[in-house]
Amino acid sequence: MKTSTETLAIEIETAIQLIVTATRNATLAAVEEAFRGLGGRASSRATKTDRPSPQREPGAERRTCGPRRSASEISALAESMFASLNENPGKTMVELAQSVGTRPSDLTVPMAQLKRNGRIKAVGRRQFMRYYPRSESQSGATVIQEAA
Repeated sequence: MKTSTETLAIEIETAIQLIVTATRNATLAAVEEAFRGLGGRASSRATKTDRPSPQREPGAERRTCGPRRSASEISALAESMFASLNENPGKTMVELAQSVGTRPSDLTVPMAQLKRNGRIKAVGRRQFMRYYPRSESQSGATVIQEAA
């Protein structure tokens, strides 16, 4: 005659086997359903047409970035950034944006212009990037004086 402990152990083993079997069957069914939905494609990534499009409110238009800035606006912003860097070298883009009064994303084009012209030097990476003004001798720029 089996003891209650042995009987309990057998019942637990039987319950575990039932759970494992049910889980395995459910997993196999889910995998088969997923592959059936692919329609023969090798990739499981959804294509652009498979994804639902985001719902916008009626009358809502797409967000635009605004009008293009003119070259004079970009140059003026670059000059104010350069002046700010001359006062306090080693600023980050966020600090520069605060001192100039605009967003950091608005400074990427003027910053690229200053770098391209050799007027500033960038040190660091990504959000830790700091900017320093270069002197006229470092930038390689030559000053041409007009004959009077």
